[in-house]
Amino acid sequence: MFHTPPASSLHDMKKSVQQEQQQQQQQHQQSSSSSSSTNHTSSSSSSSSSSGGSKDGRIKLDELASLTLEDDSSSSRISSSSAVVVEGGDPAGARSWKAKHALRSHYDSVRCVAFHPTQPALLSASEDHTFKIWNLNMLAPSTSRKTTTEVEPIYTYRGHRGAVFSAKFSSDGARIVTAGADRTVRVWATAPLNLDPYATHGCGVGYGLRVLEGHNDIIWDIALHPHIPTHVFSASADGSVRLWDTDKPSPLVSSYAFPSTSSSPEDRPVPTCLEVIQTDVRRVIAGYKNAAVAAYDIETGKALMQFAHQDSPVGTAQINKIVTHPTLPLAIVGREDRKIEVLDLSSGRVVHSMVGHQDAVSALAMDPAGLQFFSGGHDSSLRVWDLSRVGSSSSAAGPTCVQEVNVHRPKHHESVHCIAYQPNKSYVASAGADSTIKLYQ
Repeated sequence: MFHTPPASSLHDMKKSVQQEQQQQQQQHQQSSSSSSSTNHTSSSSSSSSSSGGSKDGRIKLDELASLTLEDDSSSSRISSSSAVVVEGGDPAGARSWKAKHALRSHYDSVRCVAFHPTQPALLSASEDHTFKIWNLNMLAPSTSRKTTTEVEPIYTYRGHRGAVFSAKFSSDGARIVTAGADRTVRVWATAPLNLDPYATHGCGVGYGLRVLEGHNDIIWDIALHPHIPTHVFSASADGSVRLWDTDKPSPLVSSYAFPSTSSSPEDRPVPTCLEVIQTDVRRVIAGYKNAAVAAYDIETGKALMQFAHQDSPVGTAQINKIVTHPTLPLAIVGREDRKIEVLDLSSGRVVHSMVGHQDAVSALAMDPAGLQFFSGGHDSSLRVWDLSRVGSSSSAAGPTCVQEVNVHRPKHHESVHCIAYQPNKSYVASAGADSTIKLYQ
């Protein structure tokens, strides 16, 4: 027969059970803390051992950003630098750019984009032989759920007989200058931004103002003087950099050639890109296919400075893009061998060199304030670089990558072709081989 124990016995049993439970909890906490410390030690050791690469020996993209090329008189070696990717943007509060709009109207690769200096307008040039102007006020405000808005360009310019590789607004925004595969530099009037995209359908509108001829090969890039709207610089595959005045009856003002020991025009280095130096508008700087960079005096045509790379085979490290800093005597170049270099325009030295992308660096754009710059590559990515600690001294820190965005789809081993900042920094635009223009905010 089962007898119910007295209340005192029940109380003692309940108390003993609670004590056992407390002891078990304490033992569990002690064992978990010891295991977590062990795991932390093992994970830290494994992370430190994996900092030099992944298990299969391949370098990851975030590790690729931490590599830079240091100049050494005896050899060139890869070593650690400050180019570290911060996932999701800078934790210190730097702006994080997000794709908000996509513009689709071109039928082939888009090679150049440029913003109007004062108005909300965008210019795009393509290998489909056309260039277009877009009114950004027609873009509807994007939301987090819908990040693209389909709009039409307000006008499509036609006239080039080949791919259009470069297009720029004049400093006053009244004119557009273009150049491309047909060896001509063309000057156009800017279409009104309030133009109805369908009002001129089937009608011929004469926005063309002038055609400048003289180059003997493809024109890869053009640059406009920031203070003289009629001065246009062009870089051509014929080996020359030329200055044009679009208002003169004889427009060719001067021609600049890279200093060479060979007298044959075929042996001259080919310029691929150029820009008027922002801190000294009396000089223009050009990048070449043989990885050299030269700065010229605009008035005399004399080469004032040269950056030569003897360690780079011709054709493998050509300069694809060059931009200059708005307040510091610095230039940044993107090269075919995946490197981004910072050049000191005062001393003529390379002050920083780093591996910037997994493929060729094909595009650069400088922040109007000089605080950061964008780079784009044929690895289909855009990267944002912080310049707050960059200086012209050799001991200064290099650019730091604070954001990476995968953007344009590759085609024929090419992806991002161009990037541009809007002057008031509301937008950043990129375009590429997938015929798409993307806007970031």
